[in-house]
Parts: sequence; structure tokens; C-alpha cells
Amino acid sequence: MKKQLFLLAACVLAGAAAANATCWRINPSPFAKAQFKTVEEAMADINVLPGDTLLLDPGSHVNVDVTSRVNMTIIGTGYFLDKNKQWAESQSTVVGSARLSTGSKIEGCDAAYISLSGNGTASRCKIGNIATSGENNLVTQCYIASTLDLSPNSVARDNIILYYARGASGCIFENNIVVSGGLSGYGEPLLMEFHDSTIRNNILINTREGFDGNQVPNSCRIYYNCANNVIQNNVLSVAERYIDTNDMFKGYPNNYYVGATVENTFVNEGSDDGKWQLLDTSAAKGAATHGGDCGAFGGATPYVLSGIPMFLPHITEALVPAKPTDGKITVKLKIENQNE
Repeated sequence: MKKQLFLLAACVLAGAAAANATCWRINPSPFAKAQFKTVEEAMADINVLPGDTLLLDPGSHVNVDVTSRVNMTIIGTGYFLDKNKQWAESQSTVVGSARLSTGSKIEGCDAAYISLSGNGTASRCKIGNIATSGENNLVTQCYIASTLDLSPNSVARDNIILYYARGASGCIFENNIVVSGGLSGYGEPLLMEFHDSTIRNNILINTREGFDGNQVPNSCRIYYNCANNVIQNNVLSVAERYIDTNDMFKGYPNNYYVGATVENTFVNEGSDDGKWQLLDTSAAKGAATHGGDCGAFGGATPYVLSGIPMFLPHITEALVPAKPTDGKITVKLKIENQNE
């Protein structure tokens, strides 16, 4: 029942974007009656065409490589499903690495590594590391456990990033949360090599303790080798009294030099992604350029817990009796649709 609902909803979602595209179900179990057992098997089939959609059932799918077809769409079931209790089922779609061709999209997957190749999109995914090449990529509503590497003219929006982000020229980096304590003796900066880009409405908190050789707190170490950027309305772990030592933010009075910490900014309870929601007393509340909140839950496309793909129905309650009544087992399911 769960797999059939997933298939139907994902096909409707993909079909809205490409009326002539075909949806192909991927499940390694021989009992699942899916069209293909692996993505590799699907990509070797001449009937799978550019623009088609691959629907990855819950479970492990090892590695995903669709670089032989352009404009492919990959859809999974989400992640942290066992921790965000609004969903009854708890099995995520897990892949090792995902390598996408030009114009391709991946959504709702738990991936160790994702590579986009130009005009690509990664949305609502849990990712270890993600790198982009080409131009005009979009990374949005993702939970990134380590690093984000943006190629020129790409956009990162409404993400949670737990190490650092690197960018090239012409990028837009907005409404993200970046929190890291760094690993080196200096304490790694949170933003690296952005230039001629727009950086706004983010929450940037370096949690590394101690002081550098100039007696400036390591928590002020936000950037490295960044220049010529538009910098607006970011909430920072840089305290105002140290702003003169932080060249990147000199001359940008519309940022919030509040010495932000994890403790005074986020709720710090609940699931791995839910704990990054804002406290009512957070300096990020109402601080964005658009009048809303800074951070991943406050942008135009706010972060969605568990990365549930839009329009995907999920079973929120399942009542299965332990034994039959009059020779029958009556199963009751409560199903809700992810509508945002």
C-alpha cells in the first residue's frame, strides 16, 4: 500500500513538470514488481529517455548515476522519518552517491554525496557533501551535514549546513543556517571564496571557543578570501565590538552583530533538523530583508522537516489487528498529503 501511494503521487508530481515523461519505479526486491531493481539497470534500458523520472522506493539504492541522460528527475521518500513523528513509516530513501546530468533534479533522498552538472537542482535532501559544476544550479531546503560547494551563478536557499559553504562568482546565498566549530587550529570559517555574490538573511554561527593571536574570539571567524559581495541582514556570531577586526562585514551596518550562539538562537530540541527552528526570542526573528525571519525556516521556500517531497502522501496512522475477525483482517490507514 505504501509503495503504491508513493508511486502514484510521485508520478503526478513529475508529470506536472513534463507531460510526456515516463515514471519508472526502482526497488531492489524481486517481490516489489518494480520496473527496475537498480538505477544502473534503468539507465541501461533504451526505453528510459531524457526527461523521465526515477522513483526510488524506501531502502538502500547504493549509488545513483544518471549522467548518461539529461533532464532526469529522481524522487525519494525523505529522511529523518523516524525522528519527525508526524509520519508513521520510518524508512528513508538512502543512496551512496548521486551524480546528475545537466538539467537534472534530485529530491527527498538521503545521500552521502551529490554532484550537479549545470542547471541542476537538489532539493529536500539530506546530504553529506554536495558539489556543483557548470552554472545556474539550485540547492534548496537541504540538510547538509558537511560542505556545500557552489559553482558560478548558482543559488543556495533555505538550507541547514553544518560545516561550511564555498562559492564562486555571481551566487545567491540566502536564508541558510551555517553552524560549525571548525576542525583546524584556526577554526574553519563558515563562508569561503564567495565573490561578486549576494549573501543575505543567513544565520552564521562559528561555535569554536577560544581566541586567536590578536585576542579576537574564534567565534568571529566567519569568512575566508571573500570580496565584492552584497551582504545584507545576516545574523552573526560576530559581536559588534569586534566588527573592526572582520573586514568582510565592515561597512555593512544592516547585519546583526549580536554574538549569536546556538543556545540563544535555536530551540535545540526535537529532531536533527527540527532543533534548528528559531526561538521566539531569537535575533533572527523578523530580521530578514523581506521582513520575515533569517535562516532556513524563514525564506520564500522554507525548509520542510524530513524533506518530504511536495504532494507525496504519507501514512500518519496505521491500525492493523493482531488477528482476524470473521476470517478477515481489517486494516485502517490515515493518510495525509505533503502540500508545501
